[in-house]
Amino acid sequence: MTQMSAFLAQFSRLFDLFFSPFQALNPLYALLVVSVLTGVLMVLIFRYTSNQPALKAAKERLKAHLLALWLFQDQLFVVFRTHARLLAATGAYMKHSLLPLAVLFLPLVLILVQLEVRLGQRPVQAGESFLLEARLSDSSHLLQTSLQLPPGLVLAAPPLHIAEEKEIDWKITAQQAGDFQVGVLVGGRDFAKLVVAGEGLVRLSPRRVRSGWLDVFLNPGEPLLPPDAPLETIEVKYRPRHIEMGSWQMHWLVPFLVFSLLSALSVKGILKTEL
Repeated sequence: MTQMSAFLAQFSRLFDLFFSPFQALNPLYALLVVSVLTGVLMVLIFRYTSNQPALKAAKERLKAHLLALWLFQDQLFVVFRTHARLLAATGAYMKHSLLPLAVLFLPLVLILVQLEVRLGQRPVQAGESFLLEARLSDSSHLLQTSLQLPPGLVLAAPPLHIAEEKEIDWKITAQQAGDFQVGVLVGGRDFAKLVVAGEGLVRLSPRRVRSGWLDVFLNPGEPLLPPDAPLETIEVKYRPRHIEMGSWQMHWLVPFLVFSLLSALSVKGILKTEL
């Protein structure tokens, strides 16, 4: 788990360097560049991990059977036979696509995670309030838990204790922009959580977790909590970010899928690759 966390941290730093020129720009520009490069990556993986002649032959058979369905749609026996052959050709095409899709899976997921931590949510703005949630391993620690805030952050309301969920929520106001280390104190032990306030395209780490490979994978920004920590998670409730395209606002995944697919279709002929 620690090795995976270290690898993800290094991978995040590479993306930090890539995104640094785009921090003050509309996030759409960074998303467009990443989408185009992802499309090229998909085509290259297909080119070098698939059986290109077999893939092309399977596609040609699919086209031929579809044409036969259109030409002989009034001949019931031919239609049934062509449907069977179409199903077999589809299976052959999928078989030749499995290896490149399997190779593509991990880098694509890594890219999606890096985009989510930058584009899925936005930083807290100066003067804005947000929630900080601490989930404990034992409800008996609830009354032993307190919060230590650095200058620039102030408590906006008394803490809310939810014993059934072993959870404490604090409402905090950011008085100014900056990166802040908040301390959650449990039984005399201090556990830090990063809070980012300001503008621009920056990497956020909403959750700091103690264990769970999926949580570690989806939250690559901070080290794990110690294994013996009385905390399960510390989470900052950032607000969602929307990508603006003219008068439209949408989740970043929509333009990413559109741009990356268009990019792949645009370069597959140049790279002489069957998809």
